[in-house]
Amino acid sequence: MFKSRGTIFAMQSTAAVCSSLVWWWILLVTCPGLPSGRPDDWPPHDPPIDQGEDVVASIVSGRLRGRTARVTAGRVQVYMFLGVPYASPPVGGLRFHAPLPHEPWTGVRNATQHGAHCAQNIPQDRRFYHSIPLFMPHDRISEDCLFLDVYTPTMNTSARLAVMFFIHGGGLFSGSGAQYDGRALAAMGNIVVVIINYRLGILGFSGIGGQWNVGFLDQISALRWVQHNIHVFGGDPGRVTIAGQSAGGGSVGWLVLSPLTAGLFRRAISQSGAATTIPTQNTDYTMHVCFLLSDMCTRPSPSEEFECLNLDLRNASAEDFANQTRRGRPPAPAVDGFFLPDQPRTLLKNGSARNIEYLMGVTNHELGHAISQDWDFSGEEDRDQIRSIINAGYRKYFQCINEQTNGYIDVSKFISNSLLDLYMAEQDPLMQISGDLMFTVPTVNTAWYRTDTPVYLYEFQHRPSWHHSKPGHVKADHGDELLFVFGAPFFDWPRNPADPAWRLNFTEEERVLSRKIMTYWTNFVKTGDPNRGDTEPTSTFDLEAWPRYSREDQEYLQLDLDISTAHRLKEEKVKLINDMLMCSNSSVSSSNLEGTWTITTPCLLMLLLYYGRL
Repeated sequence: MFKSRGTIFAMQSTAAVCSSLVWWWILLVTCPGLPSGRPDDWPPHDPPIDQGEDVVASIVSGRLRGRTARVTAGRVQVYMFLGVPYASPPVGGLRFHAPLPHEPWTGVRNATQHGAHCAQNIPQDRRFYHSIPLFMPHDRISEDCLFLDVYTPTMNTSARLAVMFFIHGGGLFSGSGAQYDGRALAAMGNIVVVIINYRLGILGFSGIGGQWNVGFLDQISALRWVQHNIHVFGGDPGRVTIAGQSAGGGSVGWLVLSPLTAGLFRRAISQSGAATTIPTQNTDYTMHVCFLLSDMCTRPSPSEEFECLNLDLRNASAEDFANQTRRGRPPAPAVDGFFLPDQPRTLLKNGSARNIEYLMGVTNHELGHAISQDWDFSGEEDRDQIRSIINAGYRKYFQCINEQTNGYIDVSKFISNSLLDLYMAEQDPLMQISGDLMFTVPTVNTAWYRTDTPVYLYEFQHRPSWHHSKPGHVKADHGDELLFVFGAPFFDWPRNPADPAWRLNFTEEERVLSRKIMTYWTNFVKTGDPNRGDTEPTSTFDLEAWPRYSREDQEYLQLDLDISTAHRLKEEKVKLINDMLMCSNSSVSSSNLEGTWTITTPCLLMLLLYYGRL
């Protein structure tokens, strides 16, 4: 029987169950006494940097002063340029509009500190970075936030090193490039690492002013900056790999499908995110903006809507937008006919994605963080409740219309007993199916559609040694691979610099795993093949061969302390979930089904968004 620590889920109606899920997470976010909260006395901080000498670089816009540093366990000097503007500040008349190139400056601009984060509620989100130790180095938010950070092992303009262009996650409403440290990856992988900010929430994805997807247009602007300037930092503009995790992985998927990105990158890496992980929104959404921003515009009548959009929203502050983003519809890409010409599934199905190599994967327990709340859907009587919760979130967005009533169908009837059998045999079946709906199925489907070009698929399975608070059956949670990819075991990474006991102490086996993952990732950035480097040996240790994904064998790599190859990632679950999403065996109209594969459960998506981890 369904149990919890409180009575939040006592309501039995479908709408109440969905609503209670959301409000439970709101309580979790706002109440520091609830489990898994991040202590408020943990101060923001930068990962420690071994400061070296100043270094000056000349880019198109002017001169920059950066710093040198060394990774604790490395001998290679790294040059760091932080807080570099790649576009004009999107303020005043540029709010809600596509970014413009940055104006040139005179003198030498300081590039030794991270720039401001894009508008978001940092105090609310910070308490949840405890299980992915990616802390904000400061609390400054601003609309003037279009900055990037560059880490490079050389300033030789003829070096022509491969470039990894990384896009942070955060559900498109939180996060910052400053959370990531590219020193180890640049030094030990011999590549240039670029990590960016982009507009978030309402400021990036509302469509106000008629310009859609401006957060993605920011990402494209940063890619153009790389094309014009990366040679200054020893990078090769012809060997750029875009990479990202969660919403950043989804961003990678959308950039791959967009006609606006031709020639801007050569390869792609998506970690726990794909072009169909976050639902697309319709471009008639603008007329609902004031309703979603009810504190800023007091729900005007249709005749007052235009005035609301052009006055209140014009004068609102960045903090106003940061505080309001979570109260409205989750930010999402829009099929605007410009950045995104059609539904992502349609573009993938029709082969619209460019001929690029792709590395992608998931963790094996994407929603494992919720399990510590002791939710229990293990009883046979819980099947209908799981169906009701999924139906509450999916019914409106499946776009499976009953031709007789012209209404949305009851999606719960497509959640088969066979599918529930698979999940009811596991602990926390609701979280398991939710994680697969959001991440595993979109990733596997994307790999399936892209087999005409090299695709490499993985599942990260290692339970990090610092996860003392997680239940024993939870292995790799959402984002657990990030510190291994960025080489955190090879430099000092305290969780709280004032308390040495809170340092992340990696085991020697984890250091080896991180080195192997870094080698796979940087090999792929260099050559499009994770098994092969460019002009130097892959490593001093043997790597498990990573087979190319194919529809016949569907091979993928299991990333754990012992790396191995497997076949057909969650094959039966993926098939049954796809059947459910496509309303299999239904007699309803399928005229709109091209978009249904892109939809994730809004109720369950909001659950994760409020957690601040997507």
